Amino acid sequence: MKHTPLALLAICFSALLLGGCSEAELPERSLQADDCLREVRLDQLQQAINRCNKVVAQFPSDPAPRNERSLLLALAGDDPAACREIEAATALAAKSKPASLDPMLLSELRVRQRSCQAAS
Repeated sequence: MKHTPLALLAICFSALLLGGCSEAELPERSLQADDCLREVRLDQLQQAINRCNKVVAQFPSDPAPRNERSLLLALAGDDPAACREIEAATALAAKSKPASLDPMLLSELRVRQRSCQAAS
């Protein structure tokens, strides 16, 4: 049986596609500042807190991850730690340019800070 160059090229290309797809792994996505609350499940709350700890470490001057970690800690029943996170997030927000912060974040910080003050 005689193969034409085009047929051989098609066979080689098919083999390359089939062989290349079986072993390839997708690259792991890098952490983003808004990953703390991504895919949170209450039955896996500690894993969400652990992931959020990594996000806070990667974005130490961003108040948003600390605000989100506060929520996770409150859901876990650790109100004192949640309030410490709100204090840290509020301090970071105060150091930031007001125009650079999400107004919703500022509102959440105020509400949570008042809630912490009322609980003490």
